[in-house]
Amino acid sequence: MNDKGKLALKKFSQAFERLQEAVAEPPSPLQADAVLQRFEFTFELLWKALRIYLAEMEGIEVSSPKGTLKAAFREGLIQSGEEQVFLKMLEDRNASTHVYDQREAGEIYARIRNVHLAPMKALIARLEKGR
Repeated sequence: MNDKGKLALKKFSQAFERLQEAVAEPPSPLQADAVLQRFEFTFELLWKALRIYLAEMEGIEVSSPKGTLKAAFREGLIQSGEEQVFLKMLEDRNASTHVYDQREAGEIYARIRNVHLAPMKALIARLEKGR
């Protein structure tokens, strides 16, 4: 991976660490808001790091988050069984930027905490290994 790819992966990894820090804080409305905000920018860095990796390492050009996730699945960067989780992350990211309903925000928060973190962490490890 060239410098652009390494920098994208580093930014994604650092954002993920910040997301984990927010999730580890005692639950409160402010903490939940912080988790949602950090999830939004972590997911942005996730799909952009994947897009750069696919272009540099696989010669695959994609431009949208959903197209990037699907290409990453086809190339094995997203493991079998994880594709729907990553697509749900995209859906949650899109919803969280416009969520005004406390119940919906709580559901997204719960998925971030209980579902989304582990596949993100595994993806970082795969990208760091070069696969």
